[in-house]
Amino acid sequence: MKKQDHFLSGYWLNRIAAHYNSDPFKTNPLKVLKAFFNYAGRAEQIKAFDDFCRAALKDSYSWQHGSPANALHYGEQLELLIEACFLVHQQADHFAPKQYNLVAVPATEFPMLLTSKEFSNPIAFLADFFEKRPLRRWKQWLHLFTTAALSNGSVGEEMEAAHIFIFIQYLKKLVYAASRLLALQEG
Repeated sequence: MKKQDHFLSGYWLNRIAAHYNSDPFKTNPLKVLKAFFNYAGRAEQIKAFDDFCRAALKDSYSWQHGSPANALHYGEQLELLIEACFLVHQQADHFAPKQYNLVAVPATEFPMLLTSKEFSNPIAFLADFFEKRPLRRWKQWLHLFTTAALSNGSVGEEMEAAHIFIFIQYLKKLVYAASRLLALQEG
């Protein structure tokens, strides 16, 4: 990575830098992911994300989980997830196992949004995720969703429907891929 690219990437990793009070490139992204899933498991995170999206899509204020600060906090947690996954993607050689074998998805993992290939190799999904849109675009969309979840307006006023669909589908898959990546690293 060129020095300029490293600087620009670091600029977009501001949530990790602020949260961990350190250089984001020296932060262990697995530690960030572990903290995300220690707060709530994958199923709970998906439910929280669905609730977050519903609040952002409504034309009126509809956050149902305590104070608006909770929505803001959840948006920050999603930002940490995206940034940690970006770091894993940037350091894929370091986190990738030597060999991936396609495995059948166990029944305990359903519902599963990942393909068999993505389930077996979540780093491949991360490559697709950041190829689909760059880090700055994912973060921009997340901020639009967070603002909409806290306001009387809908994210539909700020984003095209196709982009809303991409954001929701890919973020859900990111939660699954990050969870699977942790399982593979720990197991």
